[in-house]
Amino acid sequence: MKVLMVDEGNSRAKFVVYQNNQYEPLPSWQICCEQHSSFDKILIASVKSEAESIANEIKAFYPNCLIEVLTTPKQAYGLTNAYIEYQRLGIDRWLAMLGARTITNHACVVVDAGTAVTIDVVDASGQHLGGYILPNVEFSANKLAERSGKITLNHPTHPEISLGQSTEACVFNGLYASHISLIKQVVEQQGIVSGKKQPVELLLTGGNSDVYHNLLVNSAVASRVESLLVFIGIQCYL
Repeated sequence: MKVLMVDEGNSRAKFVVYQNNQYEPLPSWQICCEQHSSFDKILIASVKSEAESIANEIKAFYPNCLIEVLTTPKQAYGLTNAYIEYQRLGIDRWLAMLGARTITNHACVVVDAGTAVTIDVVDASGQHLGGYILPNVEFSANKLAERSGKITLNHPTHPEISLGQSTEACVFNGLYASHISLIKQVVEQQGIVSGKKQPVELLLTGGNSDVYHNLLVNSAVASRVESLLVFIGIQCYL
């Protein structure tokens, strides 16, 4: 089966072709249309309210393909949603956790570092315990600069969490340090169950996952980057 997987995020859409247990990321919708004339199925995950209109746009180009827009359930594939209003959990977060459950049977902390930074915790039984949503560092720094009106902030090439020695470094290092500190705290808390240390996997995904991975390495916290985590979650629906 040849499947097109679509992850429509807040800032951009990502496309992956799944075939023969292989994931092939595509750089753009245009390339997808140029290189692939048809699919057996198209699965769409969108955090935007106009998901159905996105599906219709894709349907216009692939009229003979079965298209399914994924929604967040209360429970499926061994994962249970912590939200009381379960439909309000972002489909990207749900799929990232599903992907994590596919990769590991241990308790896990899933960090998606994109337009927003989300942190979700899943125990070893597959129960989602809840999470956090943070504005990303770039957004927070820009808002601070806008409010002050006196500073210009450029994102550092190599972010650090050490003490800053310039206004830029103080702002960015402070923001990253707060994120890394929270992630470490969540991992440490989840590692203590009934007074005994339990294995907890820290999985990172999203556009800034490599940055967080490097900062965590420097903080002696083990983590792994899984750039296709959402798509691994989508694969559960096949």
